[in-house]
Amino acid sequence: MKAAWAGLLGTSELPSDHYAVFKACTRDTAIAVPKLRDLFGGEIKRRAGKAGRAICNPKEFRSHVKPHLRSRHDLVWEVKGKPAPAYLKGQPAGIPQGLPISAVLANLYMYDADQRIQQSIRKLGGTYRRYSDDILLIVPNGRGAEAESVVRIGLGKIRLQVNSAKTVRCRFLRKEGTLRSFSVDENYIVQSPSSASYLGLTFDGRNMRVRDSTTARFMIKANRAIDRARIAAAARGESRLKKRQLYARLTSLGYGKAYGDAVYDQSNQVLPKGAPRLGFFKYLQLAAKVTNSDAIRTQIRQIENQVFREIDHAEKRLEKHAASR
Repeated sequence: MKAAWAGLLGTSELPSDHYAVFKACTRDTAIAVPKLRDLFGGEIKRRAGKAGRAICNPKEFRSHVKPHLRSRHDLVWEVKGKPAPAYLKGQPAGIPQGLPISAVLANLYMYDADQRIQQSIRKLGGTYRRYSDDILLIVPNGRGAEAESVVRIGLGKIRLQVNSAKTVRCRFLRKEGTLRSFSVDENYIVQSPSSASYLGLTFDGRNMRVRDSTTARFMIKANRAIDRARIAAAARGESRLKKRQLYARLTSLGYGKAYGDAVYDQSNQVLPKGAPRLGFFKYLQLAAKVTNSDAIRTQIRQIENQVFREIDHAEKRLEKHAASR
């Protein structure tokens, strides 16, 4: 990372200000939330909230928290309950997710490898695409093994490895005049029908869809949000749900219907007071627009109808609870 950074600047060493940022990104420390609870004797808030309240003041941080800070790399593998990969050889590696500069540094680290891999894949008559850690290779029939080898060698030169458990191979064939996608094994022998997946979308040769696991995760979160709203209404002794935020967050009604017209200023990113941020249905609508996929539009209707049913079911439970009191 340091060499790639300096190379981009055209210098042999990083300037002092750049080096300070480099150290902050690669030698960071962390503390586990349970440890913080022990230190401060109870529940702690991990977000500042509306009041901007910090977990502790600077003096408390230096006296209580700082002595317990550990390398983030060691803490991550401990939380995962796994030993650090052997190829790390005991050395810390990686940068934290969520830093404003994380995506830039990831692309910087991959820049030379991307160039080499792209040139090699083009020579095979194929296409190379990468977004973060998600790589897509599209190559002519019979060149798959060569393409995989190109990527493995290219990543190996910068001390990265392909995650074999997440590698998916598909072959597109025409069956009865229709393009279809089939899974293939490590030897590229065709198996059963299976969709190709990239960046949260799947393609089976005919339809582009949002990945099922993505919609399943949304429904889990939606059900939790609806249940929290029901519990809160029950605690207030009410027989009806407050549904405005639920509709805005969990359906395609969004801000136009739930919060009035023209309440979201795209240029200034201004949201009305109390309105939740643009969510999953905005993503679905943009995906349908970009891909022009009728299948995604059908998914939107199906998911939305399921959300409406869950809200209706929660309200009936709430009414029943209120009637029994």
